[in-house]
Amino acid sequence: MILEELKTIKSFGSQLESTVTPEDIAAKEKKLKITLPEPLKDLYLTFHPEDPLFSGPCSLIPLEELKLQRIRKTYWHFVLLPFAQEKAEQQTLSAGIEMKASPK
Repeated sequence: MILEELKTIKSFGSQLESTVTPEDIAAKEKKLKITLPEPLKDLYLTFHPEDPLFSGPCSLIPLEELKLQRIRKTYWHFVLLPFAQEKAEQQTLSAGIEMKASPK
């Protein structure tokens, strides 16, 4: 999806190759029982865990640390996948995986 664009961006920085394989991603998806968004897969397949993308003030969460977050509200249930964190403000960026009405 965005793999070629990411490779272009990476060409200006670190030359370390990603250690994540498609099999690693498939195993994580199986464990979480979800399909990761394609752009997120592309990020993990492009950047090495020692690239600044994983250690800057706003950084990608390593694949092995991904876990779902479930939020239950009065009328809705949400399943989110936090994939990046902003350390100074202690905030996370998440992808919405599922939203459904709460049972009555």
